[in-house]
Amino acid sequence: MARIVSARVIVTCPGRNFVTLKIETDDGLSGLGDATLNGRELSVASYLSDHVVPMLIGRDPARIEDSWQVGLLVERIDETHSAVFVPGAPDPKSGSIYLMTDDRFKAIDVRIPQAMKWIKGLGIGSRELFAGRI
Repeated sequence: MARIVSARVIVTCPGRNFVTLKIETDDGLSGLGDATLNGRELSVASYLSDHVVPMLIGRDPARIEDSWQVGLLVERIDETHSAVFVPGAPDPKSGSIYLMTDDRFKAIDVRIPQAMKWIKGLGIGSRELFAGRI
């Protein structure tokens, strides 16, 4: 089983700061992820370097189920598939649409205005919003 052996934060500045996380495994694979948050790039870079990178070393890179994404159920496609919109933060008007099997998400009863406020607030209020629901 592969393990993460290196993770480093790269900050570049072609006109404004961009934050990239590069992860490498012991079997030679590498991956890049964009972590740019406009206006807060250096805060994100510091958070990644100080808190996230140390936790990644030694982990299985295939284990992607350790975190959750908040998404909005757009529609049921059939008995086992759904379309889910995963909004960006802090701007929930942008994001990605995923087509997935229903066993890949857990529906909870949260009103859209509550969810949008939570997203715009970068997760502040998570305890109150999700207590007893997940």
